[in-house]
Amino acid sequence: MCFGHQIIARALGGKTIPGEKWELSHTEIKLNDIGKTLFHTKDDTLHLHQMHCDVVVEPPAGAEIWGSSEATEVQGCYLKGRIFTTQGHLGTFSLWLRTRRYYILNMTHRLH
Repeated sequence: MCFGHQIIARALGGKTIPGEKWELSHTEIKLNDIGKTLFHTKDDTLHLHQMHCDVVVEPPAGAEIWGSSEATEVQGCYLKGRIFTTQGHLGTFSLWLRTRRYYILNMTHRLH
C-alpha cells in the first residue's frame, strides 16, 4: 500500500512522480471491472484513506490499473499471480488518520 505501491511500480519499470498536492482524505475510488473483481463487489466505487503526495503515473509493463480517483489515475496495479498494489491505506482507522493529518498539516513546517 501507499509507498510500497509506488516502490513496486517503479522497481518493475513503472513511473512515479511527485504529485501537485497531497491527497489526504477518505477518497472515492472509481473501480473498473478488474477492481470490482479484486474487491468482490458490483459497486462502481469504494472509499479508502489516502495520505500521499507522490503518484504512480505509469504502471509496470503488463500490470493493469484497477481503479482511479480524481487526483490519482493509478490507484493500484494488478499483475496476475505477481502483484496487487494500492495507493490507498486498506484497513486504516479514522483516529490514526486524523492524528497523521494533524501532524502533516500543522507540524511539518517546523522541520524546515
